[in-house]
Amino acid sequence: MANSAAFVLSMLAVQSFVSNHFVLSQFPVECLDDTSLANRKCCPTVSIGGANHDCGGPGRGSCKSIPDSHCHTETSSDPEDIILAYLKNTTYEPSRYPWPNRVFTQVCECEGNWAGYNCDECKFGYVRTPMGQGGVAQCVKRQTPLVRRNFLTLSPSERDQVQKVVAASRNRTGAGKSRFGVLVDESHFPRTPGTSSPSQLTSADFKTDISTYEFMAWIHYFAAKDSSRPPPAGWPNVTVDFAHEAPTFLVWHRLYMLLFETELQMVSGNSSFALPYWDWLDNSTRSTLLTENKFGNTSAPTGVLADFTITCRSAAFSPDRPRRGSLCTRAEFDSTVKVSRDFGQFHDETQFLPSNRDIWDALHTTDRYDMEHYNASATGYNSYREALEGFTPFPGKTYCQKPDRDTVHEIHNAVHIYTGGTMANVAASTNDPIFWLHHCMVDRVFEIFIKRNGETYTPTVGAPPGHNADDCMVPFYPLHRNKDYLKLSTEFGYQYDSLPEYTQEPVRHDRSQCAANLPTEEPRPIATQPTAPAPGPVSDTTQVPVQTPSSAHRATLDVSLVAYSVLVAMYSSTVVLACF
Repeated sequence: MANSAAFVLSMLAVQSFVSNHFVLSQFPVECLDDTSLANRKCCPTVSIGGANHDCGGPGRGSCKSIPDSHCHTETSSDPEDIILAYLKNTTYEPSRYPWPNRVFTQVCECEGNWAGYNCDECKFGYVRTPMGQGGVAQCVKRQTPLVRRNFLTLSPSERDQVQKVVAASRNRTGAGKSRFGVLVDESHFPRTPGTSSPSQLTSADFKTDISTYEFMAWIHYFAAKDSSRPPPAGWPNVTVDFAHEAPTFLVWHRLYMLLFETELQMVSGNSSFALPYWDWLDNSTRSTLLTENKFGNTSAPTGVLADFTITCRSAAFSPDRPRRGSLCTRAEFDSTVKVSRDFGQFHDETQFLPSNRDIWDALHTTDRYDMEHYNASATGYNSYREALEGFTPFPGKTYCQKPDRDTVHEIHNAVHIYTGGTMANVAASTNDPIFWLHHCMVDRVFEIFIKRNGETYTPTVGAPPGHNADDCMVPFYPLHRNKDYLKLSTEFGYQYDSLPEYTQEPVRHDRSQCAANLPTEEPRPIATQPTAPAPGPVSDTTQVPVQTPSSAHRATLDVSLVAYSVLVAMYSSTVVLACF
């Protein structure tokens, strides 16, 4: 394996009960037996000093019940709140809301710096050491923040190792086999609208013979998919996405990246291994990643990544909206359709990768993480999240999509669409391994905002279900709240090799001709070398107060969401989906 200085294990420190050292999603195999599922209990035992204790026992954790309201902040009791009405209708949305109560209602609550689904790991950012009385393990020592690096600055051997480890995660046996199971059958959830009766799940409703990479692809699909069953007669289609087009987008994907890095560390057996980032802002190198065959080519992954296929493909690419909401069946884990790319070919959607001026505009137009309407509306400049995700038009910029395209594609979305192929489909994009390098870069740009503007997550109420500050991210288990991941990365035990400061305004290039070629070289912003401050709250930035929407505005939001969902339904029938 490559030298530890070449890679980074992103380590994370957050509150007990909603975080853990090994970030998990869905459920550990040891909780998927028929007895645990029937009791709706996931509190595995840990052996300490020859005795077994649920959740590690005193000093580590205990088994606690979680009410339905624990993970979701409902913004209205109005029965016409269409999103909540859909989610409470168990026929329409049987498994994701309220999360995770439809499967388990008893889970481990850890103490101190202990974490994990069984309270046998340390929080991210802490090191497990055999300290204390009798040499019993402790989680008291902080880890020095590690560094994520630009992929193109790695040596050839280091780049080769990255690809080999990612490829190994596709194996269903050995180190590549997933430690977790995924839900593949929702038929045993209650089907009566409005009921909260327990599900009748068994181990047969889960699939455990999958690879780590298939597990990761499934998570993204499950969070972003449409609701599982057609809505009741007379109800309009409403898109419910727990990871995109609303406030949780950046923090959800930060946790998601941490999960994959951790799993790859275990696959590789290298405690310092982590994914680097693709700097698509660097005009001199941003296309080099593909054109010089460093991570595949412009048509497909190559080399050890050449055999990557698309998990959940038939559901993800189905033109039939209810089908796109279906769970992956067991058969869909055996797809033979390979990942593809169409680099630079979606010129009716976007002709350019992001520029430094785009990042400048996102940073200097607002200091708000998110603002009403808390969605993907591009009717006006709302927030940094919306701009970085890619739905906000920048002032004075020429856009090159066809006249019939009323959705703007910027920064994050633009990279997905410009890469094309599998990456241009929301549900399938994680199947292309370049997804991970792209989202490491998105997280890097997110870090710039946090450093400038502080660590306050907005909103506390008013966002779609799953996107408010205290809501738990779906489908991560144990539980993780949105607000806990809007912090400087040093709090989580990692940092980037450099962070541009954007103190000098970059030039906006004339794109009025909408040429197919990339623009000429742009001035690069001055980058600072990272320091390693002690993790903790930001002290030199202004904390932005939370803005609570009025009930009148929330009523307007409800109408807007319904109208927007109709537009999404129409737009999503096209080849390219504009959220990832």
